Amino acid sequence: MGFLSNKSVNYLNLHNGCIELMTQVVFLFGSLFLYQHGFTISQVLFTLGGMSLGRIITRFLALPLIKHLGLRKTIAIGIIGYGIAILMLSQVQGIDGWFIAYLGFYIFFNPIYWVCFHIYYTLVSEERHRGKQYAVRSAIILSGQALFPLIGAAIIKWLGYSWYFAIAIPITFAALFFLLLCPHAEVPRKSWTWTHRQLLSVGSRTSIFRSFYDLSCNTLWMFAMFQFFGGKMMEFGSVVTFGILIQILWQLAIGHRLDKGHADRIANIGGTLMLGTILSRVFMPLSLPVILAMEIINAIARLHISSVIDIATYNDSHRAEHIVWYWVFTEMTRDIGSLTGTWTAALLLSIGFDPREAILMALPALLMLWGILIHLASGRLPDIIHKLMPHVDLLPEQN
Repeated sequence: MGFLSNKSVNYLNLHNGCIELMTQVVFLFGSLFLYQHGFTISQVLFTLGGMSLGRIITRFLALPLIKHLGLRKTIAIGIIGYGIAILMLSQVQGIDGWFIAYLGFYIFFNPIYWVCFHIYYTLVSEERHRGKQYAVRSAIILSGQALFPLIGAAIIKWLGYSWYFAIAIPITFAALFFLLLCPHAEVPRKSWTWTHRQLLSVGSRTSIFRSFYDLSCNTLWMFAMFQFFGGKMMEFGSVVTFGILIQILWQLAIGHRLDKGHADRIANIGGTLMLGTILSRVFMPLSLPVILAMEIINAIARLHISSVIDIATYNDSHRAEHIVWYWVFTEMTRDIGSLTGTWTAALLLSIGFDPREAILMALPALLMLWGILIHLASGRLPDIIHKLMPHVDLLPEQN
């Protein structure tokens, strides 16, 4: 079947599931932690954008580390530093020394990890089974994340944020353990050469609009839900858990359909549902049934869009001659999208927009992303892109 045929990919998926849990620690309750410790929503968004700005520079620091230490050791350094950064966040009481230290550690170690991980995953995973292997990876990640918002909300309610952020300690050790089980992967010599094609790669073109959408629309919606529930952690965590459980049910089926060559249909379903997500979040009167319905729509939409983007990007990077620079520029454009998305949202809130009203700013980014995915999935690309990027057969052909 291909879902669990590669033991190395299975270990790498388990490893990445741990890291995605750490990411959820930071971006789910981490943002709310700052909000409850004196930051306005605009200041939280400006902080997230500042972190993305810093990561644009530190992405390059991964390159000498990979050359001297190799991929696995550099990934391990990124994991340890990332875990320490989360522990520092637990001590923040405002814009203080701990806050500055947290930003420094996060900006330095987080981008090093992700550049190396994507290179590693590209080298280890198999293109013909990548849809199924990605589906397993997502299912593992979502399974871990499903109960985490509810458990995290309970820990924060009864024990406090310090105990919540301490979860990073066992997660860090688990991530390192699964990394040790992964095989050594050598970066090919030709991968270090830079060319202009990385600037127009699938990863770069999709990442900038995807991250703009994610860091603006979803962050604003998170605060809108939190305000709707009156700051009650358990209710908020339960709704987030509900949305993730919906994603698990759909993930494996989507991975199988992608390997069968149905990327264009999946992209269109995802784009349509994401459009519905934005409009409902902005205009629908809020109630618990409405929020649950919107979470179902958003969960299914994100799975469709993310699956097409990620598998197309990994396939494209696998066929590219210069994998290292490919992922450096892909991650940089992700940071640029996050930076512009969060700072635009922060500015809109600063001049008087409500968080729900500001979500509408994500609409142009969604339409651009949807258009790119339709072109990629169907093979209908503009002539100039064909000339610059001859390797545009990104997804498996129809069987």
